[in-house]
Amino acid sequence: FEARKNNRNLDEIIVVEGYMDVIALAQQGLRNAVATLGTATSEEHLKRLFRVVPSVLFCFDGDQAGRNAAWRALEATLSSL
Repeated sequence: FEARKNNRNLDEIIVVEGYMDVIALAQQGLRNAVATLGTATSEEHLKRLFRVVPSVLFCFDGDQAGRNAAWRALEATLSSL
C-alpha cells in the first residue's frame, strides 16, 4: 500500500521477507518494496501485485528459509502466468 501510495506509476514491486527489509530499502531510496511477513506468496498475492505493476522482483534472504520462500514464490508465479 505504501509503495503504491508513494508512486502510482511503479514499474516493479520488490517483494522481501520482512518489514526490516522494507525499511532498509526505503533508507536507500527504494520505496517500492513490500514484505510477505512470514507468509507464503500465494497466487492471490501475485494477482493483486500484477494488477498494480507489470514486474515483480523477489528478493529473499540467502538462508535456507529464504531459499525455500523463493522456490515457493517461483512455483506460485509460474502457475499464475
